Amino acid sequence: MSRGTCKLSSGGNCDVIEIDNLRCRTEIGISQHEIGTKQEVVISIRLGCDVQKAGKSDDIIDSVNYGDVSKDVIGYVESTSFNLVEKLATDVARICITLYKVQWVQVRVHKPQALRFADSVGVKIERTPEDFNDSVVYLSLGSNIEPRKNLRNAIAFLKEKALKLLRVRDPNNKHGPRTIDIDISLWGAEVLEYSIVDEEGLTNHSSPNGHILEKKKVPDPDVLRFAHVAVPLAEISPHLKHPTNGSTLASIARDVTGREDYANTFPIVDLFR
Repeated sequence: MSRGTCKLSSGGNCDVIEIDNLRCRTEIGISQHEIGTKQEVVISIRLGCDVQKAGKSDDIIDSVNYGDVSKDVIGYVESTSFNLVEKLATDVARICITLYKVQWVQVRVHKPQALRFADSVGVKIERTPEDFNDSVVYLSLGSNIEPRKNLRNAIAFLKEKALKLLRVRDPNNKHGPRTIDIDISLWGAEVLEYSIVDEEGLTNHSSPNGHILEKKKVPDPDVLRFAHVAVPLAEISPHLKHPTNGSTLASIARDVTGREDYANTFPIVDLFR
């Protein structure tokens, strides 16, 4: 590890933590002889951050722990397969930006002896947080609500959790990003409609308490429309049949994604040890 400086797009400077020549073995490549075979890749990383506080405190908590970065990168790369070094480099950059909150990252990835007459081939990329503002969603699905409890209690419970997690809806962008979005997709074999008060919406004096009443349906129509709803449900209970469609959740996920391996629809980055 060494330290340098980098110039941010904002015009300011940041310190740089350098990790050179991490060696990993992973499946990478599109040539026939590369498919299914692990080969070495060499990764170098530059982490743009502010180390002034750590320089005074001598405490790792005030800096970016390059040991943890290295372990996370190696663990991810060696457990994942890639077609291109561009994808590998981008995923490594995403880990550094998303998990370690660095202001800037440079990632260089090389495949030694990938070409007959060259020492290596590779790619070098630079990224900032703005490059990864694509509303990445981390899902942890489960339930601690007994199915026989009143639906109203379930709605109140989920709403309470959303508010505690500072869930705020943009009234000008219904589908905009938010910290969390919790909905009831299925309620056993029930088919029903219910109304909830949208306390984040605009005032509507025609409703009982002065707020817009939002209509919800169960099953949620999005189960049959969107992969980000269908796939997690299919992973939880692939053989459960949709109350109105009659198809299993696995079959719905295949139809929505257009692929047999629907579980691999979304890239998974293990960001939490």
